[in-house]
Amino acid sequence: MKVAVAQKAPLEQRHAVCATLSTAVCLFSGFFNILQLTGIDDFEIPGYTGGFVLQLARPVEWVLTCPILQLKLVVLAGARVPSYRRFMMPLLSAAVLLCGVAATFTEGGLRFIWFGFGMIFVFVMFYHNALQIKENSEGEESLLHGESDYRRLTLVLIATWFPFPIWFMLSPEGFNLVDEELTIELGWVVLNMLAKFSLIILGQRMYLGLDAASCVGELVPEDALNKIPGTQYGGQTNGTATGIMQRKAIIEAGGNARGRLSPEDTRGSIEAALERVFYDFFVLLHKLESEEKMVELVADTMVTLQLPNHTDRLIKLLVESGVTNTAVLERLNQDRCMELCLPWALVDAVQRRWKTEKMNMGQDQGGLVEKEDPFMKVLEANKERISSMNSKSQVAGVMTPPVGGVVDLSSLDDQIAHAVVRAVMPLHETVMLLGWMVFARKLVEDNVSHSLESTQESVAQRMDFGQVTLMQTVNACQVLLHKLDSAQEVVLQKLDSNKKDLELMRTSYESLQGSIVGAQDNTKAALVETVSTSSSALLQKLDATQQDLLRQSTESQSILQNVASTQRTMVTKMETGNDTTVRRLMEIETSLEKKMSELGETAPLSY
Repeated sequence: MKVAVAQKAPLEQRHAVCATLSTAVCLFSGFFNILQLTGIDDFEIPGYTGGFVLQLARPVEWVLTCPILQLKLVVLAGARVPSYRRFMMPLLSAAVLLCGVAATFTEGGLRFIWFGFGMIFVFVMFYHNALQIKENSEGEESLLHGESDYRRLTLVLIATWFPFPIWFMLSPEGFNLVDEELTIELGWVVLNMLAKFSLIILGQRMYLGLDAASCVGELVPEDALNKIPGTQYGGQTNGTATGIMQRKAIIEAGGNARGRLSPEDTRGSIEAALERVFYDFFVLLHKLESEEKMVELVADTMVTLQLPNHTDRLIKLLVESGVTNTAVLERLNQDRCMELCLPWALVDAVQRRWKTEKMNMGQDQGGLVEKEDPFMKVLEANKERISSMNSKSQVAGVMTPPVGGVVDLSSLDDQIAHAVVRAVMPLHETVMLLGWMVFARKLVEDNVSHSLESTQESVAQRMDFGQVTLMQTVNACQVLLHKLDSAQEVVLQKLDSNKKDLELMRTSYESLQGSIVGAQDNTKAALVETVSTSSSALLQKLDATQQDLLRQSTESQSILQNVASTQRTMVTKMETGNDTTVRRLMEIETSLEKKMSELGETAPLSY
């Protein structure tokens, strides 16, 4: 099931989805804890030289599992929590952990900055956790008061997650206040197990308690039978009309021990009238007690499910949906509950409990077996007893008169007594029946008046509740209309301001367009003037440059001619110089030869 669909599903299905998420948390946690036993995830902490290494598998595990736990709380809260929390709460949890990792791998003041960001995200996350308690209970609970299981689950999460930033500050990953490696790792292990498994175990207990509701049909409280009119349980008889008729039958059986006759027509009409009166009374009583019975069923079912705090809310939902008695409750199904936005799991549990209770009373076994009504049983017993008495009187017949004119005084006394009994006892029986009928009528009137009073009170309470609800709706509508009026005024003001802004924009656009057109004309004129002046200046510069080039070319030509003449003179000078040089060299050579010869001649003479 998708998480978006699961958030809007009944509570039992939401618990099943949360159990699946818990399984994923356990798998991730087990895998990364095994990975921590290896050395591939060991990293040195910047700025720390104490020998402690960071096992990166631990923060990676937290980044993967903690957002899932936050997602569990959002799914478990149901449709009362906004759907965007499915993304916001896991992202807040991941942001807290990533800030912690960033603080671990930085030094100096930057570490304090990352830690501060992480604490801000922590408080924002815990604030929304507390807000979800209020949203889940529709304002009846908060972080400081309440008894629901969802509040306990949220408190466990906050209480077990809050020590993590404190231990982070103490460890070398934070501000290095504790540097013993065994103590640090043991602290992380204890905090991790306490945070995850306490949350998972508590959620699983809630799920198992809710799952036990599927078998609630086999549990019937002992006081269920005591609430059935006219039945005996534990040796006691309720003071209802059926119990009174039972006691009347016992009295009549004792008074009729001698056997007497009664007028059949009078007795039959009286019994028929009593039967109709009591039948109508029990029909009315059943209709009046049907609603009370449904309330008792809901209360007993919620107690069995360990959800007594939500009894009033479920009854309120049922009454608002038109489910006011057990007859309507029996006709509900899953599709109808989805249409009425009723929790099908709880409604199904109440239906099973009602069906089991009817089966225990013998009122429902597939529509084939029904328990005999005790009131009808008493009436049938009275009819059988009266018919047997009539048959005995018919067999007895009339006494035979004495024979032979002998007067038997004993038989005469018996005949007189029997005649007196025959004359007086029907009147006595009629008086007794009339007295019992008056008493039964008074009892019926009292019960009916009491039931009518209770019904009037319940109707008055419902009318008051309906009036209060209607007033609240009217107030909400008035507030909504006031908000709509204020919103319309704000919208009109904004429209006026937007209209003014549009007018200003239009005028500014027109002025801008005019200025742009004027600027274009000015730019064109300036551009033409600039082009003309620049072209004339360029032409003048070109003429001057050409003249300079011509002058320089003539000068260079004259210079080249001078250089050529100079070269020619130099060539001639070099040629003449070479001739003189050759002559001089020859002269020097001849003079040297002479001197050498002279030296050669004079050298032997000197020796």
